[in-house]
Amino acid sequence: MLSKKERQAINIICKGGDKISIKLEAAKISIFICNYLNDYPNEDLYLKNIKYPTLKKIKKYLEHYMHNTPKKIEMPLPNKDFKDCIDEWDYDFINCDTETILELMIAANFLDINSLLDLTSAKIASLIKGKNSEEIRRILNMENDIDECDEIEEQANNNKNLME
Repeated sequence: MLSKKERQAINIICKGGDKISIKLEAAKISIFICNYLNDYPNEDLYLKNIKYPTLKKIKKYLEHYMHNTPKKIEMPLPNKDFKDCIDEWDYDFINCDTETILELMIAANFLDINSLLDLTSAKIASLIKGKNSEEIRRILNMENDIDECDEIEEQANNNKNLME
């Protein structure tokens, strides 16, 4: 095994057994990975709860920001057009389907990558801003678990808010 100083990357084995190698300098953006490396400097990291495509996208994010800090995202979003609220690279990176965004959000939270968590949260916020509960459930692919009485009350509240 290599000593801590000689090691240039960490191997991460994800759900399904696929392995991805991330440069140490980039991987240390993740507080979780940084702590893991402090405890197990020469070991591979097994992340059975993260799919390979998600981890591959996270690697792209980490290696992009390895030498620079991501721009802080102003919250609440100051503009209706999400593209105007973030850097162009971030916009291109996060411009993907909702399922991928949600998987990135969960992984960013687990891996403690705050800037990626902020980006995914802002993207979801931009997708659901101004939408009613039915539209939000459709966007997030959630089933309606509200009973009929609550649904009627919710529709009445939505109608009342529209009248104001």
